[in-house]
Amino acid sequence: MWCLLLCDYRLLHPNMTLFLALLISSWIKLGVIALVFLAVVFATLRDVIRESEFRISDHSKTVLGILLAAITVFAWEAISWTVLTWHESGYRPFRDEIAMREIFAPQMQNQQSQVTSGAGIYMLPFPPRENDEFKKYVAHSDVQNFENQSGAQAEKDRLAQYEKERNEGPYIYAIVRPGKRDISMANNLILSFVRSLVCATIIGIMLSLTMLHYPARIAFVAAAGVFAGLVGDMPMWIWFENPGRDTLINIIDHFITWVLAGAVMGFFVGKDVVLTKGMQA
Repeated sequence: MWCLLLCDYRLLHPNMTLFLALLISSWIKLGVIALVFLAVVFATLRDVIRESEFRISDHSKTVLGILLAAITVFAWEAISWTVLTWHESGYRPFRDEIAMREIFAPQMQNQQSQVTSGAGIYMLPFPPRENDEFKKYVAHSDVQNFENQSGAQAEKDRLAQYEKERNEGPYIYAIVRPGKRDISMANNLILSFVRSLVCATIIGIMLSLTMLHYPARIAFVAAAGVFAGLVGDMPMWIWFENPGRDTLINIIDHFITWVLAGAVMGFFVGKDVVLTKGMQA
């Protein structure tokens, strides 16, 4: 998988040496921050475990481990997206933002002149559709040319036209919000933590059913992070031309996130390995 991503032509950069240097520099900073964070967390958890080992039930340990893991995930993602620049460094601005705003801004005086039908996900070229909603909003001349056709040949011609336009470009897959929206950072932070808590709860329940040594517990949770990247990010690279660089960084970020969460959760969640005399032989 890594070879495919690294060999992806979309990963090429005019100055590959500079690109790799910046990427390696980001990874070094990432590692230093992660080690410092782990050191602080481990020191705190060690004292908590020593003082409460005989007073906290297994159920309470599981709940505590899930909560601390959720906090760890939330904290690391804040660092990853606000302190490190490895996500944002892959974004590109339009050459003329004012012109792009004028294109996407809602024109309430003349609805027919609007290029969008409201907030949502937009594709250019758009895959051929037969429903009325598609015909209502799309005024493309190539689409109109097929309106009088019917049957298998018309469908074949539409698909061929779409494939030609997509291959030749331009191709766009974008989230568009043409109008105003009040964005609440507080609400977004709350939702982000709730998401982290739900994810940690799912992994925590699965981990509580296992009998693993501490390093294996970390690996178990880290594997869930890799799984999330493969399920959530790889399809976007395969089908929607998400750049290989961004896909790789997202998967690495998932992996690091859940390594840290597993390091915390593993202290509390999971059954200890017990060997019987028969198994020791």
